[in-house]
Parts: sequence; structure tokens; C-alpha cells
Amino acid sequence: MFSIQKHSISIVMLTVLCIALTVVGAKAASAPQTLTVSWDNNPDSLNPALTGYLPVDQIDRNVFDTLTWETPDEAITPYLATNWKISDGGRTYTFWLRHDVKFQDGTPFDAAAVVTNLNYIANPATHSISAVGSLGPYKSSRAVGRYEVVVNFTSPYAPCLARFGEPLLGMQSPAAIAKYPKNPTMLPVGSGPYEFASFTPNSRIVLVRNPGYHWSPPALHGQGPGNINKVIYDIVESGQARVNQLQTGEAQLVNNTPGLYFKTLGSDPAYRAVSVPVSGVPVSAVINNSKWPTNSTAVRQAIIYSIDRAGVIKLADSGQYPQAWGPVQKGTVGYDPRLNGMYPYNPAQAAHILTAVGWKKVGGIWTKDGRRLTIQISTNPNFDFPLLAQAIQGYLQKAGMVATIKTMATPAWVGSMLQGEENMSPAFSYTDVDADVLRLMFTKGQYFNWWKYDNSKVTQLLNSAVAEVNTAKRLQMYGQAQQIIMKDAATMPIHVNGDLVMTSSKLTGMGLYPGGPMVFYTASIG
Repeated sequence: MFSIQKHSISIVMLTVLCIALTVVGAKAASAPQTLTVSWDNNPDSLNPALTGYLPVDQIDRNVFDTLTWETPDEAITPYLATNWKISDGGRTYTFWLRHDVKFQDGTPFDAAAVVTNLNYIANPATHSISAVGSLGPYKSSRAVGRYEVVVNFTSPYAPCLARFGEPLLGMQSPAAIAKYPKNPTMLPVGSGPYEFASFTPNSRIVLVRNPGYHWSPPALHGQGPGNINKVIYDIVESGQARVNQLQTGEAQLVNNTPGLYFKTLGSDPAYRAVSVPVSGVPVSAVINNSKWPTNSTAVRQAIIYSIDRAGVIKLADSGQYPQAWGPVQKGTVGYDPRLNGMYPYNPAQAAHILTAVGWKKVGGIWTKDGRRLTIQISTNPNFDFPLLAQAIQGYLQKAGMVATIKTMATPAWVGSMLQGEENMSPAFSYTDVDADVLRLMFTKGQYFNWWKYDNSKVTQLLNSAVAEVNTAKRLQMYGQAQQIIMKDAATMPIHVNGDLVMTSSKLTGMGLYPGGPMVFYTASIG
């Protein structure tokens, strides 16, 4: 999902966290525990089938169960599905389900519930944003027994098992789904360890423990309900105000901590600095490949060479994020490390490229055919995006380009991106466990192709890769596609996508799911 920045940590650290979860386990605590999270973003929707925001993914991981569960070492393990079989060359997946699961409204979970959920997401009337992309080339599903379901795709779908572990494809109560059309503000209903109690937009989200929960993923080694009775998300836009809540004890966890505070508070034993990993598309500047002057490959290349991305990160985030180099980042299946170092800061090379295609400096501004090289930058007020835009504007102006910034509320910004109204927007990231995310970003007709990018070779590679069941061949295709995308300078990666999370040292046992979501089921407050 888009519009959030995160930070990378190693598989080694993730493994250590997983071991910690194994030791802690989950059982009902003897005394009531309330976890207050100072949260930075108001959800667009709490419904996993409808949302397009990563912050909702973070919350929904604790409310909705998935068919599979992915471990930090990328192993796909059982959750609601106890076993599965792949047939018809990867076009058909058969899942055998647990028999003891109930949704939070008492509705039984079974094969018919899976069919209802998949058809709900695939139905155009649902207007799914991100989940429908994760569903891939879905064709149909049918219950062949109460606890056996067959899912068919129009073509082989290699990432299916990983995608079925994403919160976006979390299972919802069929009874609730039937009520949503007439009750659009109704709180969604899952089967996870926590359930929604209330949501006051721009103020607070409250989750309460599901007392009947006893079907945690075997990989977590949990037993019974979670330790924490209630999770409160206080929605606080100001980074300073969120940090203040942590320091006063009002909150035990702060997400998206400003880089300076993450750096300074990390050495205080009263707190823990946690770099939450997020796979998928790094925080990037969307470059409009169809609007003048960024419809020119040379101009796009010159833009990237003109910007010191390490300097941008230092200015916007106190240097707390590693620089990103490619359209997907480390931790994503299909990531290509060969892109590291591509487009280093080199203003002289930028000038050489522009001169070679007919641009000349007039009064210090690059000009061609009487038109000045003008870059319209858009951003939204979330996260570090405004600061990134300002830093980028400074480098472009220094290079002799005219650069303007337009800051818009998130809904207006999304509309602008869909219409392709601006040249550049350093306000994008997308969470995914698989490089198939490239197909959602860089092929014609996809909702998230805000780059307006259309390269027939890349399209062919990405459409072939998603259907390729041979892992080595599939990864090779993704590598080729990434090389072409970056050669075209279609996008400008800025920094690794990760969440700088600060917690009270009293909060222990919190887990991290691949892709970034925090797991509170095994957490406790000491």
C-alpha cells in the first residue's frame, strides 16, 4: 500500500524477534493490560478489501486472520489453512482449512467463507484498491467440502501463497460482508486475536481482545487469547506530539518517529528503538513519464543525477534511513542488488545529458525551444514527504531547473496522481512481499501506475514472471525488468521504506510480520 515510509532491518534481527515470540508465547494475562499507540495517520478505511493505506495494514494484521503465515525467512506456513496443493501448472490451489475457527460475530469460518471473501474482493462493485491487486489473475473459487476450497486463476499465479498471508486478504465474516453495502460505516469483522470496538475518525481506534481466540499460527507457538486486553490507537499527526506522549507515559509505542528523536532517544534505557522492516517499493519520487518535460528519458536521468539523495535523507530525516537504489528494496522476493550505486549524485553528468539533447542554460535556467525546464512537484502532508519535497526542490533549483511545490490533502493528492497532473511526487511507497508489485506499478492500466509508464518489454517480463513457476527463471525476469525501469529513469528511489518505531522498555514480545505489520498477539506490558 502507498504513502508511508519504513526502515530496513536484517533477517538476523527478524529471526531474533521470532525466537523472542516463541519464548514469550501468548496466554491471557492475570491483570488487564492496555497498550496505547500514538499513531500518525487517519485510515481511509479499516476494511482490508477497501484500504489503500499501509497504516491500515498495520492495524488489520491484529484483527483479521489469513490463510497462510509467512515467517521471517520467507517460509510459507499454515494459519487458517492447514495444508494446500498446487495443480494445473499453478492455476489451481486447493486449501484445507481449520475446523475450529469462528469470526468475532459468531459466524463459523469454513470454505464458503473463503469463497465469499475472494468474490467480494474481486467484485468491481466493491471498489477494492490494493487487495484486488494481491488477488492477481483470480478467476473463481468453490467449496468442495465444508473445509476444502479450490481457488482457480486464469493463469499460473506464483505469488499466491505469500499473498494469501497478507493482511489485505484477511478473512472477514460473510455475515458482516452482507451488511456492508447498507452500513458503510460499520466496523469490519474478522477472526483475529483483536476486534474493532470503535473508530472515531481523526481521533481514536480501539481494539479489544477476542476472548475466544485459540487458533494462532503454529509458527508463533501461542496458546489462547493475547496478553493485552485493549489496544488504543490515538491518531496524532504531529511527530513532536507523538514523542511527547511516549515521554509522559501516555503511550507505550510511537510510529513514524522523527529521525532526530529516534536517534537521540534510542540511547535512553527507558525506550527501545525498533526499525520495523517493510518490503516492497521504497519511498520513491513518482516521475510522470507522460507529461512534459519528464516525458523525456534524458530529462528524467538528469533529474536523478542532479539530486543528492543521501543529502535529501540527511535534511529530511537526520540521515536515519539508508538510501534506496531500485524500484523494489531488499527483503522483497525478486530484489536486484545489481542496481545499487546506479545514478549517483553527479551534476556534471546531468548537465552533459541535457546539453546532448539540445538544452541550454539561459539566465542560469535550462531552456529548450523557448521553454524553461520546469518541474511541478506535488506532495501530501504525511510523514517526511513535505521535507523530502523541499530538499529535492533545492537540488533541482541548484542544478538550473525551475521547481515548484504543491502540497495537497491526501485525497486531493491521490486524485492528482491518478490524473497525472504533476511531474514529480516524492511521496510514494508500497508494501508487498513479492516483486510482482512491479506489475501493479509499471504496467499500463493498473490503478497504481501513477508513473504513466508504458514499456512493452517490461510489461511482457512482468506478466510472464507472475505466471512462472520456476523460481530461478522468475527472479531473472524481475531482475531484467528492474534494469530496464531504472535505465529508463522511470522512477527515483529515495530511501528504504521502514518505520522508525519507539516503544517503552516495558513493552515486550512484539512481533514483526514480513512486509512491516506489528503483531501484538504475543506482546505484554511489564
